[in-house]
Amino acid sequence: RFSADRAVVGFQLPNFRHITWETHGDIKAVLPIPTNNPALPIAQMIVEADQAQGYFTLSDLGPRDPHLLFTDMRLRFGQPGLAQTTPPADENAINLDQSPAPPAPGNPFGDGPSLPEVMVDEFRLALLSPVWPPTKAGDPALTIEAALNGIDGTLPEGSTRLPLGDMAQGIERFHTIFTLTGPLPQGVYASALGQWRDQGGAVSLDDFLVDLGDVTVAGTGNATLDAALQPAVNLDMMVEGHQVLVARLVAEGTIP
Repeated sequence: RFSADRAVVGFQLPNFRHITWETHGDIKAVLPIPTNNPALPIAQMIVEADQAQGYFTLSDLGPRDPHLLFTDMRLRFGQPGLAQTTPPADENAINLDQSPAPPAPGNPFGDGPSLPEVMVDEFRLALLSPVWPPTKAGDPALTIEAALNGIDGTLPEGSTRLPLGDMAQGIERFHTIFTLTGPLPQGVYASALGQWRDQGGAVSLDDFLVDLGDVTVAGTGNATLDAALQPAVNLDMMVEGHQVLVARLVAEGTIP
């Protein structure tokens, strides 16, 4: 679901295939979060922003290479929908299901109903297709470039204390580029992911950077899925300001 106060769409001559758009005022999008983990009570992500704009190219096979820019963005993680109500008992009915009702999922962020929020000054996202469409296994099917500037996270009261919580809640810059080799999986369920892996599917982390002010983490890497569909990851990371990082971990008691 998407809503905004005002939206503008433009077409670039001569072929009308370059589409630009922008929206202003009270922008809100509700995105579902697929998960099969009953212990994680998050069903959707709510994205709010003051302004959004972008562009994409309209190819014969659909939109291609979309670029997005959001300013003054707020991310909120929503609870699942209301639990199903139990129908009234019928003394003449035969109950074939004798298993007890599953317990309601707990909130890993505390006892209250609140979930974390993230404020972002600027968010840029590009979804690029180097080979369109992927013609064989192992072709680079999708490159994702993401940059977030001015990130400030808020955890609800009663949340479990996180290591380096003060630093992690004030990230100056986050930037990443990663490529998925194709063809892309047709879903996030086991059979689709297994087929993607068997056809050469993998993820290449081309660039990664997190700027925490006194500490900067950068690196590259790659990942595949093993026989049990679990990620097998190789990372090559560099930390600048590691002395500050270790000092803060010792000061907060995370390491002795």
